[in-house]
Amino acid sequence: MTTATLFLSKLTIGRKLALIGAMFALPLAFLLYSVVAEKNIAIDFARAEISGNHFLSALTTAQMALQRSTAARLDEIAGVSAAGSAPTGADEAAAAIEGIASAARDFSDVPVEPALVAEAVDAAHGFLTDAATLVSGQLATRHAKVVAKLRDLIARVGDQSNLILDPDLDSFYTMYAVVVTLPELTDRLMDLSVLTSAIAEKKTLSVEDRAQFMILMGQFESARQALSKAVEAAYRGNPDGRLKAGLDADYRAATATLTFLAAGMKGHVLQRDGIPVDTHAAAQLRDAGLAVIDRVTKKAVAELDRLLQARIAGFEERLWWTLALAAVIALLAVALAGWIGRGISRSLAGISTTMTELAASNLDVAIPGLGRRDEVGAMAKAAQVFKDNAIENRRLVEDRDRQAQELKLSEQKFRTLIANIPGVCYRCANDAAYTMEFLSDSVETLSGYPAADFIGNRARTFASLFHPDDAALVDRVVAEALSRGKPYAIDYRIIHRDGTVRWVHEKGQGEFDDAGNLQHLDGAIFDVTAHRHLEDELTRKEQLATIGTVAATVSHELRNPLAAIRNSLATVGLRTRDKGLGVEHALERADRNIERCARIIYDLLEYTQPRHLVRTATDLDQWLENVLQARTLPDGITLATDLAAGSTASIDHEQFKQVIKRLIKNAVAALTSPTWHPDDRHPRRITVSSTAAGPHVRLTIGDSGPGIPADVLPRVFEPLFTTRNFGAGLGLPITRQIVEQHGGTITIESPPEGGTVVTIWLPRLAQQAAA
Repeated sequence: MTTATLFLSKLTIGRKLALIGAMFALPLAFLLYSVVAEKNIAIDFARAEISGNHFLSALTTAQMALQRSTAARLDEIAGVSAAGSAPTGADEAAAAIEGIASAARDFSDVPVEPALVAEAVDAAHGFLTDAATLVSGQLATRHAKVVAKLRDLIARVGDQSNLILDPDLDSFYTMYAVVVTLPELTDRLMDLSVLTSAIAEKKTLSVEDRAQFMILMGQFESARQALSKAVEAAYRGNPDGRLKAGLDADYRAATATLTFLAAGMKGHVLQRDGIPVDTHAAAQLRDAGLAVIDRVTKKAVAELDRLLQARIAGFEERLWWTLALAAVIALLAVALAGWIGRGISRSLAGISTTMTELAASNLDVAIPGLGRRDEVGAMAKAAQVFKDNAIENRRLVEDRDRQAQELKLSEQKFRTLIANIPGVCYRCANDAAYTMEFLSDSVETLSGYPAADFIGNRARTFASLFHPDDAALVDRVVAEALSRGKPYAIDYRIIHRDGTVRWVHEKGQGEFDDAGNLQHLDGAIFDVTAHRHLEDELTRKEQLATIGTVAATVSHELRNPLAAIRNSLATVGLRTRDKGLGVEHALERADRNIERCARIIYDLLEYTQPRHLVRTATDLDQWLENVLQARTLPDGITLATDLAAGSTASIDHEQFKQVIKRLIKNAVAALTSPTWHPDDRHPRRITVSSTAAGPHVRLTIGDSGPGIPADVLPRVFEPLFTTRNFGAGLGLPITRQIVEQHGGTITIESPPEGGTVVTIWLPRLAQQAAA
């Protein structure tokens, strides 16, 4: 525990609130001084966006000119000319490309690498030079590569000129339309045009071309919908409505044209019943689409420039008003914070005293603050819920004890009747497979398999149903009873055909001949799963009642303050950046501790809230390989895999990925523990393996670390138990919850010589388990 943490732990809540208030009051004077610089930064930010917007105008103009030039060359190859359009020649496209280099020089405040600009310009010029000699397929390939370079340059300009960080919704979504959706729409239109020309050249529509056309048309429609969403979002974010007034006419015309274009392209390609594609009409549609996209792009660039200029004017106008208002607000905030802090401190002290009484089982204590409507009132209501749950739990315990007594009396009264209740009756040999000579039909209800499958081990052995963790127990209990000549009774688990685990109670005895030789085993098996689940559920509810109430209270009462503190610290960090005040490390330490608190809250909620699995049949070996490849290990730690299960299991990918990541994280923590000092030659290794084991898949994750102490090992799955100085002790309990929800089990072993091995048993799918 650090000195700062020890100091804070000794302070009352009131003093902590006062300390927080002081921490925020100290920077106020500096913040008032720095507000002018902050406004100037915002103005410079917007001016950089204007430069980027002008640069983007040159880029989008060049991209559209290149698209039209390629379209004209494709028409020339196909021997058609789109009537009503003026084809753009290579000279016009070359001039537009030169405009990119000119923009890079004119707007040098946009920090885009000159080499990247030169590469795009050279590639475009080279393409225009070679275009006259290329056939349609080569032309389309080269065109796609050049456009990709221009798109990359557009993205770089948007990123480096602050446009991608625009804080206003209207200008951000207008920028998004210019940088992303309109270029994407142009590319998809050209892809459709290239494919249409190829289909026209073949004079037939193959299945593959139809599928490719539908894919491209779907991408075109998706880009068109993305444009619509971006424009509508920009409209909603523009409070004065001037953006819609300036852009909407061209946008609506473009939307109508592109909708007509999509329908026309589908008609020309998909609905002509063997008639060759009308390349002339298709070229007209393409040129019309390129024209409206070009108009919308230019109009959007102009509107974006207007929005940015208006923002700069607004910043400059509001600068002095901001200074005066900031000073007034700062004074009011300090006074209000002191008043609120005092009220919160007193209220929390009352709640703390009440919770202490409740923790001491004093359920008659009154809950203060129930009539309040603020957060303190919410905490009081949570304490009331905790009290009500505790009273209810006490009543449940009393009812359970009463029911247990009644059950005991009932068992004594109806012992003979219960002994004759039919379950699964059997007669079997005392061998390793428990080969069945007779088995009642009710075994199908119990296991999911018909009785005929087990007779003489025809399709499977009865021992194959035993849960791997209980097989040795069954053998031992039966052997001990036979050695004493006594009946046996045992509870154990079996694996149902559907992969679920069933608890059974078995009673039986050996039948001997006159010479004392064992002939066979006779007995009956009863399904006690529901009873087991009821006991487990009651225990779980008792645990979760306390944890869940605390988790809900902690989540509600701490998340918002933590978020507010984090945002405030971020603001302080932003305002003090590069000022040389020396507060960076303190801010980072505060942010790390806030993240740790948020993680604890998340674990508490995840452990106590119900989890819905979305399970799919999965090749476990391939899935594990993908998950492990995505994991980066620290230097010095190696990963060895032996994935040989060759099996399919039904799992929820996201939930089970959490299991694997938690176990790998624990292994890494063990191998990098600062208290473990192995010999330099000792390998730091994590081993992951998978094997098929009858109706199960066995997954093991082991490490060569220091291992788990013998006194700690039995408690590793206990909620809220941890040996670390951080965390809530819920990682392994959550892991076991997820595994058991999948119908599996998990165990942890740590031999005296060191190292830890985690073993997970999962049911295989029925068809593999039966193989």
